[in-house]
Amino acid sequence: VMDFDFDEGVLRTEVTFHPMHSGAPGRVHGGVLAGVLDEFAGAILRLADTRGATGRLTINYRSPIPMGIPLAFRGWVDHREGRKVVVRGEVHRGDELIADMEGLMVVIDYAAIDTSGNARH
Repeated sequence: VMDFDFDEGVLRTEVTFHPMHSGAPGRVHGGVLAGVLDEFAGAILRLADTRGATGRLTINYRSPIPMGIPLAFRGWVDHREGRKVVVRGEVHRGDELIADMEGLMVVIDYAAIDTSGNARH
């Protein structure tokens, strides 16, 4: 469940990873977190009333990612320049920042994509 706070300009959600997400023993694989953050970055675009795709995603892993513990995700739009939207986010375990990210999102007119997947512009 994602909580969009349009007044504050923040998206929040909570994720708990399980053993099927493991990398190192007892820890979540970093690629799993990267995939979740990629989806989260795309969802943040809703705060800017737009849709798009990831052009670049930078993740800072600050500590091992625990399994079985609820993690709080918080994201916001940092700024927009034309079709480029920079989003930021953080992942916390309680008060501890365990990861943060910056995403360069590119606004896409999905109506301009034909059924072959090619953009018409």
